[in-house]
Amino acid sequence: MISRDADYAVRLVLDLATGGKDTRRRIARRQAIPEGCLPRVTRALRRAGIVECTPGRGGGLSLRRAPGRISLYDVVAAADGGLALNRCLLVPSGCARVGTCAVHPHWRGVQERLVADLRAITFAEMAAAAAG
Repeated sequence: MISRDADYAVRLVLDLATGGKDTRRRIARRQAIPEGCLPRVTRALRRAGIVECTPGRGGGLSLRRAPGRISLYDVVAAADGGLALNRCLLVPSGCARVGTCAVHPHWRGVQERLVADLRAITFAEMAAAAAG
């Protein structure tokens, strides 16, 4: 399951992809995101090079890349620090059974397909779908 922060990050980026630059407060209101969560989510997205913040009058949040160059995986990974279905996929050295586990290759295959699917979905596609 993705975290609540990842859900908020996806909504924030989709809002920017559909409407362009805006303030945190207006985005929070439109997307029903608690304003107190936005600084943390925004920091993660800034570190990943997805959004930028312009301070002062006329400032706000905007995308650093075109929506077609931002995938759903990029945003989820930025907010959650990656994506793993099981601990053994996140830190293989943390599981003594990785080399002998009959389930591990299946977890890995599902994980690879999930990541590929999320990488294939761009915010340009989602913005177009949202626009109708």
